[in-house]
Amino acid sequence: MRLKGPPYRTLLIAFALTASAAAVLTLPGEREKIALHERDGKISDALGHIRGRLSAEKHDAHVLDAAVRLHLRLGDLDAATAAAELDAASLPDSLAAQTRLLDLLRDRGQYERYLALAKRVYDRWQEPQILRDLLDLYRLRQNLEAEVRLLELATGIGQATAADIERLGMIKAAQGDYAAALQLLSDADGTRDGIDRSARFTLFQLLVQQDRQDEAARRAMKWLAAQPDDSAAAQFCADLALSGQVSRAAAITRQINRPEAEIYIACVERVSRRGEAGIAADLLLAWVADNRSASAQTVDRFVRVALRVGRPDLALAFQSGAKSYALSPAICPEKPLSGGAGPSHERPRFTEEPHLPSCRGESDGN
Repeated sequence: MRLKGPPYRTLLIAFALTASAAAVLTLPGEREKIALHERDGKISDALGHIRGRLSAEKHDAHVLDAAVRLHLRLGDLDAATAAAELDAASLPDSLAAQTRLLDLLRDRGQYERYLALAKRVYDRWQEPQILRDLLDLYRLRQNLEAEVRLLELATGIGQATAADIERLGMIKAAQGDYAAALQLLSDADGTRDGIDRSARFTLFQLLVQQDRQDEAARRAMKWLAAQPDDSAAAQFCADLALSGQVSRAAAITRQINRPEAEIYIACVERVSRRGEAGIAADLLLAWVADNRSASAQTVDRFVRVALRVGRPDLALAFQSGAKSYALSPAICPEKPLSGGAGPSHERPRFTEEPHLPSCRGESDGN
């Protein structure tokens, strides 16, 4: 039976239009064509489609991304960079587009262009990885001024690591900005990672210079408890003694579970080498007054230092016994040593008596 009339023709037309639309929709678009060619290894064909799309006024980010990728596969860095630049310019609000260009500029060694773009990108997005890359590049190029500015910015917005803060503090100390250095190094020392050995010495000395010896001693004890270091202990002791804090200096060596006499005499030797014979003698007197013991080898070092600083009386006292040192009233200080002992008292006359009563007024046991 044949169908006649307008309804039949309308149905045929509708069917034809539907089929045509379906055929159009199933045809691969430009993106799909590029992806298919790339999958099949037809790089030239894929780039041909890309060039046609790039001639359009409005650029497609996906097409540009494919252009960068395909040019890199061909080893054409100039074309890849040009595509990345076009992508970054077309998408100024896209961090991905900017970082893709940054990666290419850095990998190609175009550091001036990289720095100019990276600074703009970091100022806008504060991307941590860009911060790290910028700092590394500034250090590599020894651009200290730019590095300091960036470290200050990162510290202010909370992106600086403990190592960053420590480095900024050390730079400030070297530049003579001691107040800033003291604050920065104190902050870094309070973090979980803490600060390294050289920064500890710097912080310790800054605290001593600011008459904050108590805090300096507390930090030194904390560092030494966490990481025993005999040389550092001797240096902390010497720094405190040179600031006039003989009692605190002696306490540094008393409170650590290390060979006390060896550390103490190393401290005295450091002070002596600085030409501070009076302070060195006060340290020797403090040791003897406390009746502390030492090995025979360490006693020899005490004797040598005592002679070097012009105190043969103390040398004789150390030679009088390897365990308990006794001093006659003639060589005892007139009053107990204070925290700020300063220069030593006038040197007494040498006594030939081999066994001497104690500074503390104790009898000799006879």
